[in-house]
Amino acid sequence: MPTPHRDRALDTDDLVERCAEDGRGTDTTGLGLEVEAFVLATDPIRRIPVEGADSLLTTLGGSDGVWSPAPSASPLTADGWRSAAPGSPRISFEPGGQLEVSTSYATDPHRAFDDVSVQLAGLADVLGERGWHLVPVGNDRWRPGTVPQQLSGPRYPAMDASFARRSPAGRTMMRDTCALQLNLDLGTGAEAEARWLVTNLLAPVAVAAFACSPGDARDGDYRSTRQRTWQQLDPTRTGCVLPAADATATISEQWRRFALNAEVLFVTDDDGSHAVDPGWRFGDWMREGHPRFGWPTREDLARHLTTLFPEVRPRGYLEVRSIDAVPVRWREAITALYLGAVYDVRARDRILDVLTGRPRSLSDQLASAAERGVADAAWCATAVEVWAYALEGAWRLTPTLLDAAACRDAESLLDAYTVRGRCPGDELALRHRRDGARAALRWAAEPTTTHRPVPQEACR
Repeated sequence: MPTPHRDRALDTDDLVERCAEDGRGTDTTGLGLEVEAFVLATDPIRRIPVEGADSLLTTLGGSDGVWSPAPSASPLTADGWRSAAPGSPRISFEPGGQLEVSTSYATDPHRAFDDVSVQLAGLADVLGERGWHLVPVGNDRWRPGTVPQQLSGPRYPAMDASFARRSPAGRTMMRDTCALQLNLDLGTGAEAEARWLVTNLLAPVAVAAFACSPGDARDGDYRSTRQRTWQQLDPTRTGCVLPAADATATISEQWRRFALNAEVLFVTDDDGSHAVDPGWRFGDWMREGHPRFGWPTREDLARHLTTLFPEVRPRGYLEVRSIDAVPVRWREAITALYLGAVYDVRARDRILDVLTGRPRSLSDQLASAAERGVADAAWCATAVEVWAYALEGAWRLTPTLLDAAACRDAESLLDAYTVRGRCPGDELALRHRRDGARAALRWAAEPTTTHRPVPQEACR
């Protein structure tokens, strides 16, 4: 909360220390998953609201959108689909009612895959009894722009109002997009710098190859409308932290500069959260204060950092945010490719040889990848080469970090799409045009089982 006293405000040492925490990793090779999905009914096609008589909270038995493990929970409460073990997946909502399942950070990727599969299978079963579907794709192509703000906590209305002062993209991002987020170990020393570099350079390649938020003629037939929405949001808080110049800067230094340059989104004080006008950067606040809000504190810095949304965010680990949500059949495949690219040193070195020193900035690459994806011959060639190296790395990580099944899925993904100049969103768009909206929805919907067996007792 801001302070009127300059001598009690955040200082440079506080800023350096806080950003250093985010840039400091550990020497492990784990995985965390955050899977977002729309909840849609098919007759008629509509988004299911979070609250109300015919809603997610009523159906799932929760009351506040985030549930904790409860061994005694009845089968009709959200806790009935969670393991009683500490660190089991969390269920929460996004502002448009998108449902998110977040695993704990697992040092064993096998555990992360299993946890999210069990949780989503249980949810899909229960929602399916109402004729509702979990639909993990990057954009709502069925009912876009029709969903009001679903979360009433102070953060989200302030974010909504602040983004609205910039462009309509904030509303679209918050309510009509879904992502597959990977949390990977940052590592330490030279290993951390290499993992940071490769995940940033991979961002546009992932956008191009794995896009699953297709547009239409009205918006230029973008392959990833989700990525395009982020690009239209606020360039001071999106894109890549990795600078075009001064590659010698540490991760913490890069993050600190990014945070100072980013505009303040909202300010929280005793009177609540307040949207602010564009153009006021956090560095301005530290240097000059504000006539109404005073000076920022460490709490304000911590809140500000949660409103920064780069493609890769350092949080003591690597939060990879570049991937559209995809149907369950491709979730482990994409994750396996990322693990191979980041954790296998041989694959990573080859990928860095391909991607380092490209003439266009990462921002330009992201824009190009979102528009054409691997339908562009140059992007196709790059993606085929890069993900082939990643696949080799993934196979070398079996069976310690990955199952052979995940690697075979990755091979199928690359063969079905990437080498043919296609992405998953191309198939979604084709099914929508050829077979209709309901058929496309059913193709994308989360099934009740995956190729990995799910213990049914965990879903009751």
